[in-house]
Amino acid sequence: MKTIQPIYKNIIATIVAIIIALVSIFAVAPLTKSYKFHSNSIQALDDKKVTVTELTVAAVGVSTALAAIPGDATIPLANQIMDLSSYLLIVIGVIFLEKILLTLTGYVSFTFLIPIACLLYCIYIYSKKDILKKLSVKLCTFGIIIFLVVPISIQTSNLIENTYNETIENAKN
Repeated sequence: MKTIQPIYKNIIATIVAIIIALVSIFAVAPLTKSYKFHSNSIQALDDKKVTVTELTVAAVGVSTALAAIPGDATIPLANQIMDLSSYLLIVIGVIFLEKILLTLTGYVSFTFLIPIACLLYCIYIYSKKDILKKLSVKLCTFGIIIFLVVPISIQTSNLIENTYNETIENAKN
């Protein structure tokens, strides 16, 4: 009777892993790729894109104005400001990339990585090969981490921006 009990544990663990995989694929993945789920993050990224675009336009305008001043004294400064505007364009590209990654990483994590991790764990249950258990845990952890990276970076950016805005307001007062 004692040898039957581990079999039940294996069956229950397998069923739980299969349920987690199915919930991940059919419930969580569609949710994470929806616009509504990420609406706050997308709005924050759009706000940052507008701010960076305004800064880029201002930098180009200042650079052009400095270059229009007669003489060669302001040309190096105009070139430096123009370089700044090219860096700001890179930031706009990164913001677009973040918007894409926001929905894509959730879909990939919950449609592929976590279900594969569950499958590897089911195989581990019956083969008892520790490498499968380690790979399963690492794959599941990786899926969750890549899903959380962009939202956490957006929240961190918002926190820094709010702190910076408070500092500017205090300096103005």
